[in-house]
Amino acid sequence: MHLNLPMHKKESRQVYRKILWLVIGLLAPELVVWNAWMQRSQTKALTDAMRDMGFASPRENQELCHNRVHPWTDVHSWYVIMGGLAFEDNAVEELQFMPGTRQRMTLTD
Repeated sequence: MHLNLPMHKKESRQVYRKILWLVIGLLAPELVVWNAWMQRSQTKALTDAMRDMGFASPRENQELCHNRVHPWTDVHSWYVIMGGLAFEDNAVEELQFMPGTRQRMTLTD
């Protein structure tokens, strides 16, 4: 099971979440197994969906990937499920790729 990554600049709360999951694991280990299984299922579903949208490996489908350097993998999906795939853009305003004046965006499930 992978715990969610801490929110930006709130890393101190992670210790309490780890202790909570330790207690849950001691008292009800089946909840930990169920949670890990659900995370794995969500990861696989997200990877399949992203590959269907064209983020496939260049070897798997040359037409869909548009020669992307980094194809979508299960690792990317794990980070999204864990709430930790974030984009930060500190470029000058005309070169920013995010909508509006956003400088940080986090992808979650």
